[in-house]
Amino acid sequence: MLHRHSASFLLPVLLFFAVLIPTKAQQINGFLFDKLPQDYQLYPRNEQNKGLISITGSSDSNQWNAISILVFRNTSRFSYTQVPIIYRQNRGYFHSQVSIEAELAEYELHIYAIKGKDSVLVTSKKNLVAGDVFLVSGQSNSYNGKEIKKVYQGEYARSFGKYPNYTNTENYNPADTLWSISNNPADVGLWASQIQKYIIEEQKIPVCIINGGSGGSSMEYNLARGTNPADLTQSSGRLYYKVMKAGLLQSVRAFIYRQGENDSNGNALGWLQNFRKHAEILKKEYPSIQKIYLPQINVVDGNYAMQGLLRNDQRRILQEGPFIQGFATLGTTGYDGIHYTPEGYFQSAWEMYRLLDRDFYSKKINPAFESPNLQRAYFGAADKKLIVLEFEENQEMVVQQDTTLLTKLGQQLLRNIRENFYLTSVSLPQLKFDEIKSIKAYGNKVVLKLDRAPKEEIISYIPTYFPKDVFNQFPGPFLKNKGGMRAFSFENIEIKGIELFDTLAHISRFQIIPQNYQLFPRDKKTNQGKILIKGNEQSGLFMAISTILKTNTSVKVYQKKNLKYQNTVAEWSFDLPINAEKTNHTLEIYLIKSANDSVKIATRTHLVAGDAIIVSGGINASASFNETETDDFSRTFGRNSMDNNKIEYSRADTLWSIANSEGYANNVGAFGFAIQKTLSDALQIPIALLNISDHHSTSESLLKSTMDPMLLRSNYGKMLYRIEKAGLKNQIRSYIFRHGEIDSDKLIQPTISFVKQLIQGLKTDFPDLGAFIFCQNDIGNYPTESAAILREFQRNISENYSHIIPFSTLGTKGFTGSIYSKEGYQNNGKEIAELILRLFFNQGNTEVENASPNLKKVIQSQSNPNKLTLVFEEGQNIQYPQTFIHPSGKKLDLNEFISLDNFTFQIQNAKARDHKLELELVSDKSRSSISYLPSFVTSDYYFYPYLGPYIQNSKGKNAFSFYQVKVQKAMKAIPITVKEKKWNAISFQWEKLPSASSYNLWRKLPNESNFNLLGQFGPSTTSYTEIPKSLNLNYQYQLIAINDSTESDPTLLQINLPDSLKSIPISLVKQEKLSIPLSWPKVNDAVKYVLSRQAPGETFKPILQGTDLQYEDKNVSPGISYVYKMQYFTEDGISQTSYLKARAEITLSTEEESKEKIRIFPNPSKSNVTVELGEMISGFATLTNMDGRRLEEWPLAEQNTLRFSLAKYPEGIYFVQVKAVHWPAEIILKVVKIP
Repeated sequence: MLHRHSASFLLPVLLFFAVLIPTKAQQINGFLFDKLPQDYQLYPRNEQNKGLISITGSSDSNQWNAISILVFRNTSRFSYTQVPIIYRQNRGYFHSQVSIEAELAEYELHIYAIKGKDSVLVTSKKNLVAGDVFLVSGQSNSYNGKEIKKVYQGEYARSFGKYPNYTNTENYNPADTLWSISNNPADVGLWASQIQKYIIEEQKIPVCIINGGSGGSSMEYNLARGTNPADLTQSSGRLYYKVMKAGLLQSVRAFIYRQGENDSNGNALGWLQNFRKHAEILKKEYPSIQKIYLPQINVVDGNYAMQGLLRNDQRRILQEGPFIQGFATLGTTGYDGIHYTPEGYFQSAWEMYRLLDRDFYSKKINPAFESPNLQRAYFGAADKKLIVLEFEENQEMVVQQDTTLLTKLGQQLLRNIRENFYLTSVSLPQLKFDEIKSIKAYGNKVVLKLDRAPKEEIISYIPTYFPKDVFNQFPGPFLKNKGGMRAFSFENIEIKGIELFDTLAHISRFQIIPQNYQLFPRDKKTNQGKILIKGNEQSGLFMAISTILKTNTSVKVYQKKNLKYQNTVAEWSFDLPINAEKTNHTLEIYLIKSANDSVKIATRTHLVAGDAIIVSGGINASASFNETETDDFSRTFGRNSMDNNKIEYSRADTLWSIANSEGYANNVGAFGFAIQKTLSDALQIPIALLNISDHHSTSESLLKSTMDPMLLRSNYGKMLYRIEKAGLKNQIRSYIFRHGEIDSDKLIQPTISFVKQLIQGLKTDFPDLGAFIFCQNDIGNYPTESAAILREFQRNISENYSHIIPFSTLGTKGFTGSIYSKEGYQNNGKEIAELILRLFFNQGNTEVENASPNLKKVIQSQSNPNKLTLVFEEGQNIQYPQTFIHPSGKKLDLNEFISLDNFTFQIQNAKARDHKLELELVSDKSRSSISYLPSFVTSDYYFYPYLGPYIQNSKGKNAFSFYQVKVQKAMKAIPITVKEKKWNAISFQWEKLPSASSYNLWRKLPNESNFNLLGQFGPSTTSYTEIPKSLNLNYQYQLIAINDSTESDPTLLQINLPDSLKSIPISLVKQEKLSIPLSWPKVNDAVKYVLSRQAPGETFKPILQGTDLQYEDKNVSPGISYVYKMQYFTEDGISQTSYLKARAEITLSTEEESKEKIRIFPNPSKSNVTVELGEMISGFATLTNMDGRRLEEWPLAEQNTLRFSLAKYPEGIYFVQVKAVHWPAEIILKVVKIP
């Protein structure tokens, strides 16, 4: 059986309770609680900004049938939950989970036992909150000051446990496992609780900090671990124990480690190695931590010559990756050589908070809040009399010059920053280097000007120690940035190489400048992107700035702007258009001193404009990131994080590049690259593709975090970060989602809910997204029905989201049961690109059959119940393969992979017709559901992996798989009545069905093998008329009523038009004066002949109906032409029509014949004509043309003359017909009009 179901949903519940009871539980009022909140407990918030409170327990009393939980928020009722008690072996078990919001509000729980309508309060818990969790550890500066009155004890600052003694160096008491307000009694300390205060006030959420700092502890002391991570005799074990008992091991956001002073007295050489070990262990002990923060220690009291080395190691490790961050404590107020005043702790707490805000909350990077960190040192002149210290590119350095400071004795003493630099390997405070003449800042660079080259090519900043004989602490002055953050001290930095630096040249700073290889999103209407450049110049030496955008062959854009300095700063900006074409552009920026003097300040190359797309999903979306092919106009941004995008993204990975040019690091995968290259070649524009796929991700792991949308550990956060840093926000053209392989082994309803949340997030963040392609998975090897249900959801995605297009991966080449060959990925990529081109760029073949057939409905016939019709999209031409030879040599029948009500081999025969597949079933019993293709195929199946057979269309596109699709009952066949059948008209009408939304009418002629659609008619149309193509044919019609869910059984109608309905000729018998005699041949099966006549200016009117074979028309006027038509009727219909044109015999009078009576002249005439009537008469006269058309008519009243004009008529013969009251007959006169 291919479609398997769980035997009972109760089994996992019972198993859950079987292993539920831990070794310790709380006995309260007859109930044993295994999970129950404590007063003041903080629950870590999830990505939906909620804390989840679990309540689990049991009772040996059988009198209760349910447990209820009433939740209050700030004393107001918030929620109510009731769960049943499930009894097994005379014990009742219950489990519930309630959620609370992470906000500045406290919650209270009341738990009741219920019996019928009665209930009794079991227990209550109060002051519960949800929020974030951080850990702090280190030396005394991490916890010092709990006893000071200024220590923070806010309502929403929480902690757990307490110190065994003030310095936290004694063995921990395992009974100290209570939640409390920070510092009351839990030990958090002045500095750490102030960090809590800032988070609570700024972010409006509760915060838990558990502090494990130990007074005077060394790095080795904090590193020490035993076999038991919760060893209560060790510093790290005591912290681990508290976190474990608090239930927070999987919920710590960051670890803040403030330590190093102890090691500066001789253990500095081993500090870095031990810290690295410590960091790796912390990652395992607290796997949720996203950052470790390491403040660089201050200049410590005492003549410890190695502390400069330790400080440099603390600085240097920050450059090894984004996981470890820090700031310099140099220059913190209130420093005494070891500890700080409350104001000093508050200052460093605020500086620490700003980093937490950057990384976890606002996500706003402000270099002014970060301590500048030296990147390199080099000589700026060939004579080595300039030393350039280069800091991060986004830093703006400030040199604190001569500073007057107060000594311990209250005396004023001038110190210069030059005293803090050392040009030797030993940075002892007593050493002076008088060759340093000046120190100035130039943007992110600090330049030391010397009067002679240094003896050693080494530089240090800040003395390794500083004596307290004059000052209580090292007083400065300091290198800072414009935000006042002190630069990290550094020690023994090699001055490498020579790069000429002109201290009199420009001082330029760019706020916005392109990167090499950057792609700028194009506007589809103009086919251009926009390059924005913004910055300032601070030297005051230049009059203008210009930009040149060029290709290898020509200058495309030139712009120039005058500089206007205000307080020595001139701001400027440019907005340059760049064409979207497969051509690289180079940007050059020049500062202009005069008409003949300029300096180039920046060059950017390989700039392009084009479209940007996103690929997201699992391993089949990434295709293992091992594509080797590349293309100059296929771009990407950022890098893949390690472990196939599983680990946190590095904020520093913000560079544009050519896709796949750096191996794995910037690889977009074979699947993504095929999409990218196909689109680029078709549109003739560059394409940027960001493949953010995570190999082994679940749908839940792809969700956007509600508490931190740009969380760099989350897949969604990485995507938003890369898009924003690439300048592509609101500019993503397409999003391709290929995911679900891992979800196939998960509970399906949560999975589908997660996918819906993901779609909603994308809709919010990308409102102008064009193509959204959603891939249906292949037949994988996870043995669960969830796989089939998920594929069904993927197939129907456009039913719920009209802007999403499904794409089938079934039958992709090189399928192994989980992944594909490179050729398979490439084929899929090209197919998706072609789909995007068709639907969104109107390129390529737009036929329906270029897409996989997707089932629309399934109908069981009323009149023939053993007939099932599968309806696909109109325009598809369905093919049904009877058998398929698997690579294993097995012959497979598709009948084996189509199940009706979970039973296979139910199909006796199958016939594909146009967009429908008609199945003849083995029985006529009523069917409820149908599935196509197995839910899964594991490696022990004889047809593993599943490679066919498939339902296809005529172009070989495999149909989407479907699962448990409801079989609809057909509507009744529609009664049809023939209204008319004749040689020039077939007409019929049908009964209106109230449930029909449209009617489809099909026709087949004898020479046609299939019915062809004549049209689709609305619900109000109930008739059809057409002109037959020819006689002697059998016309077959098929009428089907349609609505969204079903169709009617087809109604068949046959109409024959035999040869006997051909027309018969009308003959003119010998014509008599003033009559037209007609006759026609006899038709044997005619039941009636109908003769009709049309006089000039009139419509046809019947003049004979009967079986006569001749007729004399006497109601005619001489000289007038009449048209006659003949039809006859038989039982088979009405014949074709025959026609005859005839005119009554004309009596003409001329001048020669009527000289004595009537005369017409001049004749011929060009214009005016006179008719002399020969006597006074009354009557009328008429002018007609040769066709008998009456042109004019004149009354005659006792007159003997008639005058008229032929001027307005064309040349030809005309007749004047005169009728007098007393004349026995009309007289007709002929007159000729000449030019």
